[in-house]
Amino acid sequence: MPVWCWHNLQTLEGTMSSIDSISQAMTRDMQHLATVSHNIANVNTPGYQQRVSFDQALVQDAAYQETIKPATDSGPIRASQRPLDLAIKTAGYFVLQYQNGVVLTRDGRFHINAEGLLAHASGALPLSNDGPIRVSGTDVRVEQDGSVRDNTGIVGRIRLETAPALYPVAAGLYSAQATEPVTQIQLQPQALNASTVNPGTETVRMMELSRHLQSLQKAAQTYDQMLQNGINELGKSK
Repeated sequence: MPVWCWHNLQTLEGTMSSIDSISQAMTRDMQHLATVSHNIANVNTPGYQQRVSFDQALVQDAAYQETIKPATDSGPIRASQRPLDLAIKTAGYFVLQYQNGVVLTRDGRFHINAEGLLAHASGALPLSNDGPIRVSGTDVRVEQDGSVRDNTGIVGRIRLETAPALYPVAAGLYSAQATEPVTQIQLQPQALNASTVNPGTETVRMMELSRHLQSLQKAAQTYDQMLQNGINELGKSK
């Protein structure tokens, strides 16, 4: 094979490798955009925890990673007119019995269900140390220390836990591999924890990702044209 032809083959291999790298980068950018879009869509969802995505460096490449940013303080709290809406004034999450497992949430929208149990808006059941909380009387309210009281007295105490890492299960519900109990519970009745998403920051990130994606698309088109030109040149050499 002539030297110039061998050189063209090497150039083609390098071009294809570059196109593959650009394709992987575009895929990660689209995944980041999906994360940002999900955050923006939940900017007004009570208790929503911001998702944070990043590129994790590997030996020869990078991989998309996404985590949940755990709440380390109360964050914004908004007043509510519903008596069983609860905001957490410290770090921590409500512990809920959900389907066949236990989940955490900062969404404090509660009610009494048809079975007389304190229930979450998702249908999950908030837990005390003794399990779900059953109400047998009327005039139900939750005090700042998490005690659930009706006209017969205290019927349970809402449990809170902290977690170093969270994993999404459903809208506003998260699982955790390790948790710690919150001993000093501070709740604010008739209030809700707002979403931790900063809409301004997320909008800027969406614009940056969109511009980066556009630049990658232009680079991919340039390399694709180079590849086509190289293939044509090899065809002429036959």
